[in-house]
Amino acid sequence: MPEGEQRPITRLLADAAGIDPGEGRLAALLFLLSFCTGLTRVLIVAGAAPLYIEAYGASALPYMYVTTVVLVPLAGMLHLRMSRALSFFGSQSLSIAVLLGAELWFWRYKRQKGSTF
Repeated sequence: MPEGEQRPITRLLADAAGIDPGEGRLAALLFLLSFCTGLTRVLIVAGAAPLYIEAYGASALPYMYVTTVVLVPLAGMLHLRMSRALSFFGSQSLSIAVLLGAELWFWRYKRQKGSTF
């Protein structure tokens, strides 16, 4: 590129993100997937918070936050240790299995209690 000539903004962004030529479409698709996943999570949390307060009352909210503060870092440390011991594929497969297992456990618990939500 001749000196003094400006590069297009897309090339500057690609260079900053470490995207090589030819990877732009894949990177854009992954960015779109990440954006849609994040948007979905925001909408789910926005709907879940009122349901939680309706079911358990506002007085239970601090206990939920304290439990989250304790469990999330513990789960992260466990995941890091697991990822050191397993291959990437094995680590991701085990993570998916744990998430599915937790979902099935909650679903079964909900059916036993006769919950409507």
